[in-house]
Amino acid sequence: MKPTPLRWWSRSDLDVVAGAIAPAWQRWCADWDVPTGLVIAGNACESGSDDRSRIHWHVCDRSEDARSWLGFAGMAPTAAMTSLMFGAPPVHAGRDGPTIAAEVAGEAWNDLCRALASGLSTPLAAKQPVNTPAATAAEASTPPASDWRPWSGAISIRLADGTAAAPLLILQLSPAAAGRLVVAHRVAPIAPAHAAPKLQPLAEAIDRKVVRLSVELSGMTLDLGTLQSLRAGDVLALSHRLDHPLQVSLHSAIGGRRVSTALCAGLLGARGDRRAVELLRDPVLP
Repeated sequence: MKPTPLRWWSRSDLDVVAGAIAPAWQRWCADWDVPTGLVIAGNACESGSDDRSRIHWHVCDRSEDARSWLGFAGMAPTAAMTSLMFGAPPVHAGRDGPTIAAEVAGEAWNDLCRALASGLSTPLAAKQPVNTPAATAAEASTPPASDWRPWSGAISIRLADGTAAAPLLILQLSPAAAGRLVVAHRVAPIAPAHAAPKLQPLAEAIDRKVVRLSVELSGMTLDLGTLQSLRAGDVLALSHRLDHPLQVSLHSAIGGRRVSTALCAGLLGARGDRRAVELLRDPVLP
């Protein structure tokens, strides 16, 4: 036996469902000149048993695991639509067929099914006219009794118009259909606008970072006369001893100005056929 998960929707989740259905319901009311009322969603087990026992259910979505039903309490769809739209009980069809009011009511019912489909995460199937015997027989189905039990996860949605005397209209969602709708329309938490960006680890920040270093000998002082008399090939004797560490400096640009910062000391050397500098850990800079 396949285990059944326990589901109980929070008020915020139920408001998400009502908010997903409300625009479609309001558009339909505007198109058919019906006063718009509230859309109220609740866990199915919390609905009154008297209300659900009087509802004339009609299948809206025939998906195996995500079924939906729509129905009026105490009236068949055509009769309820006639009362809702014209404020009068329906007139039974005569030998010449259904009345114009019944045909309008039937088309309004079909349009309502299509309108509610836009608010559901799974499409609602288009319906045949409800005022024909074939359509009534094909739609003769009710939500399973298990959907009314506590923790079933099914949701009942009351679609109210703006008049107190209107018949009660219920959209019933199976647990799977309710779950899909909540997930599809649930708003993800929004991070604060002032949240600081995540800092990058130091090792990653400096990896492959290219810097320019210079290795310098101790300088010397020349007078202008000596400087003017220098020629190519002349040798300048420096005071820097060969066994004395050299200064290793970092060059960078700060505010458009070139800055040189002493980092450490190093010793002259060679590796293969290339000159090299061995960096000293804690030397005394020259």
